[in-house]
Amino acid sequence: MEMKLLRWVTIVIALLIFYQSFTSVSADLIEDTCNKTSNFKFCVSFLRSKPGSATADVQGLAQIVADQIQINLQDTFSKASKLYKEATERVIKECFQICSEEYGVAIQYMNGVLANLKSKSYRNAREGLSGVYVDADTCEESFHEEPVRPSPLTKNNNDVKDLAVIADVKGLARIALDQTLTNSVDTQARIVRLFNETSDEYIRKGLGTCKDEYDLGVGKTTEATKNVILSHFVDARNDVADVADEVNTCEESFSRGGRWRQSPLSERNNVNVRFAKFTGEIIAILG
Repeated sequence: MEMKLLRWVTIVIALLIFYQSFTSVSADLIEDTCNKTSNFKFCVSFLRSKPGSATADVQGLAQIVADQIQINLQDTFSKASKLYKEATERVIKECFQICSEEYGVAIQYMNGVLANLKSKSYRNAREGLSGVYVDADTCEESFHEEPVRPSPLTKNNNDVKDLAVIADVKGLARIALDQTLTNSVDTQARIVRLFNETSDEYIRKGLGTCKDEYDLGVGKTTEATKNVILSHFVDARNDVADVADEVNTCEESFSRGGRWRQSPLSERNNVNVRFAKFTGEIIAILG
C-alpha cells in the first residue's frame, strides 16, 4: 500500500517542475492536471496555496512539500492526543492511542527527512518518508478493525495520503500523457481551421503535413499510455520521443520546398515539443 513512496523525493521534484514549467503556458493547467487526480480540491488548493513555489529552485520546491507534510503530521498528532484524553469508550480510546503513537513516530521520521533533504541525502529521505506513509495508514486502519468505529481522523490521514497520490510517479506520467494527448487533439482542430481559412498553397501544404504528423502523434501518445499502464517504460519513452519528432517535422514543413512561410503553429508546436519531452523525462523516472 505504500504507493511508490520510496521514490517520493524524485517524484515530488518531477511534479513540481511540471507545475512550475508550464503554468506560464496555460492558466488552467493546474486544474487540468488536478481533474485527473483522485482529489481535485486538495490538489488545486495545495498547488496554488504555496508562496514562493514559482521562484524556488528544485530543492526549495521539495522543501515546500516536505514542510507541508510535517505540518499535517503535527496537527494530526495534536488532534489524536486531545481526542485520546477526551475519549471514554475503551475501543475508541485505544485507536486514538495508536494514532498518537504512530504520528509521534512519523514526526520523528519527518524531522530526519527534512534534514536529509537539506543535505541532499535523498536515499535516507525516501526511507523516512516510507515510514511516514505507513504510520498514517496504520492510524486509519486501527478504526477499521473489529469492533469497527468511525474514524474522526480520516481527513487528516487522507491529506497525508493525498500528497503521496498526487506525487505518484506512474499516475503523474499518465496525467502528463493525458495532457500531451489533449495538446495534440487541440492542435489538430486548429490545423483544420487554419487550412480552411487560408488560400496560400505553401501554408496549406505545410498544414497538410502537420495534420499527418499530429495524427501519428495522437496514435503514439495513445500507445505510450498503454505502455505506461503495462510498465513498458522504455517503449513509452520511445513513443513520446516520436511525438516530439513529429511535432518538429510539422514545424519544419513551413520552411521546405524553396519558399519559406512563417509557421502559424510555431508557438503551439514549441509548447507541444517541450511538453512531450518533459513527459518523457517523467517516464524515465519509472525506468
